[in-house]
Parts: sequence; C-alpha cells; structure tokens
Amino acid sequence: LSASLATGDTVRVYDGSTFLGSATVSGTTWTYVDTRTLTNAQAVTYTVRVADAAVNEGTASAAYTATVDTQAPTTTGTVTAITDDAGLLQGTVTSGSTTDDTRLALSGTLSASLAAGDTVRVYDGSTFLGSATVSGTTWTYVDTRTLTNAQAVSYTVRVADAAVNEGTASAAYTATVDTVAPTTTGTVTAIT
Repeated sequence: LSASLATGDTVRVYDGSTFLGSATVSGTTWTYVDTRTLTNAQAVTYTVRVADAAVNEGTASAAYTATVDTQAPTTTGTVTAITDDAGLLQGTVTSGSTTDDTRLALSGTLSASLAAGDTVRVYDGSTFLGSATVSGTTWTYVDTRTLTNAQAVSYTVRVADAAVNEGTASAAYTATVDTVAPTTTGTVTAIT
C-alpha cells in the first residue's frame, strides 16, 4: 500500500472482475489467501483496490497474473550410465557394482525432447541433487558431492515442468563407492 489505511478502509481483492474478498492488512502490507479450488490451466488475474466504508473504490492495482499447472510432464528419463574416470578401472560402471571414483558423472536418455520450461531433475534416493544438462533427448550430470568409501548411491531422474510438477521416476541406477584397498598381501615364494 502507498500509505496506511484510513479508519474503515479495506483492501478488496479481485480475480479479473470477480470480487474474492478483503485482505488482511498490517501497516502498509497486506495478505490474502484465495480459498477457491483452482484447476489445471486456469488463469488468474489478481488486482486490489482500496475501498472506504461506503465501498467507494480507488484505482485498481496493476494485474498480477499466473496460470495454474497441476499436471506433470509425460516425458520420462532413464539413467543409462555412471562413468568412472578415476583409478585403474575406468569407464562405465555397471548398475549394482562398485566404483573407486568419488565424483561420478551420469548420463541418460529421454523418451522425447523436453517442452519449454521442462528440466531433468537428478536424485540420489530421495535427495534432490540438481538439474541435468540436456541436449535433444540425452542428458548429463556430474555429482559434485565428494562420495566416501562404502557410500551407496541410487540415482534416478524425473522430468519436471516449470511449476516443478514431476513425472514418473526412472528406474534406479546404483553403485557403491569402494576406495579402500584390501589389506591382504601376497608373497612371491619361488620362480620356476
């Protein structure tokens, strides 16, 4: 608000030309909860007007618009590889096996190109790690955490739209970090 309200004044909230209710006012700020159940693809155009006790309304505010999006994308992702680039054994790590790399690179495919605003979200179990880099129907991601010995990872991806509605999770691609060499030693006892 440009100033505190006079006695009896209210802040009236509208969606387009539909009066929704009066806002709760504190000093020069106000809040309002739209109690309607909005539906997917419904557009809202919120404005407010200050009114006096006789409901004489001042000028409408600039409109604040949004569109409700409750539907997840149908495009799905797949984790196709974990790449190990450390130690003696390098290359693609088979799902369910071990790796000595503590900073893994992931890659995968998408069932279709992403729609505008969609992203590929990468998870380890239920932990969101970040968004992948996408090119066409392929994606890449580097897990920037420093993984530790015996740490198990279970990577999945989900395609999300701009409202972060997430599609179906991919199958998990798993591995266990193994950075500790065996303590058993061998001895050469003869040459024949």
